[in-house]
Amino acid sequence: MKLSRGNNMSPISPRMENVTRRIHHRTEIKLDISSSDLNTDATKLIKEILTKVWPETYLADLDIDDYIEYVIELWQTHYINSKKTKDAINKIQTANPPSDLKTYLVFNLFDDEDNLIIDYSEMSTTPLFRSFIFPTNDLWDTYIYTENKFKSLEIIEPAYIEEMKQGMTIQQKLHLDETIFQSYGFHNRLLGTTPRRIRLYTSQPPDRIKQWNHRGIIPKGSYFTDNMARTAYYWQENDIIVDYRLPENDIVVTSEFGGAKEYVTINDIKII
Repeated sequence: MKLSRGNNMSPISPRMENVTRRIHHRTEIKLDISSSDLNTDATKLIKEILTKVWPETYLADLDIDDYIEYVIELWQTHYINSKKTKDAINKIQTANPPSDLKTYLVFNLFDDEDNLIIDYSEMSTTPLFRSFIFPTNDLWDTYIYTENKFKSLEIIEPAYIEEMKQGMTIQQKLHLDETIFQSYGFHNRLLGTTPRRIRLYTSQPPDRIKQWNHRGIIPKGSYFTDNMARTAYYWQENDIIVDYRLPENDIVVTSEFGGAKEYVTINDIKII
C-alpha cells in the first residue's frame, strides 16, 4: 500500500470501525537527550515496537513496512527534529542537570483510543520530557515545553525519596541526598525561578529556631508551607510556628494539596 505524503503528511487509509483493540501500554518511545543521534535511536525503537504490536492493530492486514517508514518520517520531521524540540533540549542541557539525572524525550505511537498515529493532525507536537534519578531509576519529574517555557507536571515528593533510601548504605543515602538537592537546583533553573522572596511558615522546636537565628542560616532540607493552617498540621508538642521570607530560587515546591503548597529549601539560606 502506498501512502500519500502531502504537505501535512496525512496517509490515505480507511478507518475501520467497531474493531476490538488492545491498549498498547508499552509503546511510549523514550529517547535519551544526551544521545548523539536521536533519529537512529527513534528508528530502532519504532521498528521494534510496531513489529511487536502490529498483529494487534486495526491496520494489521496492511503493509507493515510502508507504515513503519511513514511513522518514522512523521515523528522525526514534526517532533524529534522540530525547532521547538531542539530549543527545549538545548535549554535542558544548559540548565546544568546533575550527572545522575537522566532526561528523555518521550512520545507515544498510539492515541488514547489505541489508534496508531499516522496523521500529522492527530499527533501532539508539544515536547514532553521525563527525568529519572539514577541508579534507582525512579521518576523525578515530567516536564512539558510549551509557549517557550517548561512546566512541571509531577515532581517527586519527599516522602517517596525516603522510600527510595530503603536498603541503602549511609554513603549511598548521602549521595542520593546530594543528587536530589542538585536536581532541585536544575529544576528551578529549568523553570526559570527568580530570586523573589515569598513569605513561608514552618513548625519547629524552639531550640532549632534559636540555632537558625544564631547562625543566621536556614539549612537546606528544611520544610515550609505558604499556609499557616497547613503548618499547624505538622505541629508537635512545644513546637513554635515561625515565618521567614525566602528566595524562590533557593526553595522548591514538593507538593500542592488543599490550597497549600509545601516547600523544601535546596540551599542554605541567609536570614535577612
